[in-house]
Amino acid sequence: MMMKKSFLCFRRVSNILSIYVRNACMLQGRPYLAGSTTGDFPEYLAEPRTDLPLTITAEDIGITPKATAKECSEAVRDSFSSNLLKYGALLFRGFPLYDAKDFANFYSGLGSFQSMEYVGGAAVRKKVSNEYTSSMDKICNTFK
Repeated sequence: MMMKKSFLCFRRVSNILSIYVRNACMLQGRPYLAGSTTGDFPEYLAEPRTDLPLTITAEDIGITPKATAKECSEAVRDSFSSNLLKYGALLFRGFPLYDAKDFANFYSGLGSFQSMEYVGGAAVRKKVSNEYTSSMDKICNTFK
């Protein structure tokens, strides 16, 4: 039997401090949750984070719609490694990268990094090049 645990939480939005109670979601030992019986599995689901992923917009760093992939990578290169280590994920929005070649040029301009293979995932991915797979093959609306 799983015990319920509650936490008193604080959240600041602008200059307003909110206090609320959150019921913790037990993960460790949860039936049908793969790996939940291992010793290093988290006991409870963590609080949502507002800083993950760090979103970097072209507009915020002065990238124009006519910028090249090389110019885009130069604009973020100095802070790329430290931001990736700090936040664990980076989301680039509004960059003028239109195809696999643009993305490859942008990525290679960030420095020397080893790409991870997409292995064992649930989604069907097409191999675009030796380092890249597609994330989706259907054209969708883009939101800014």
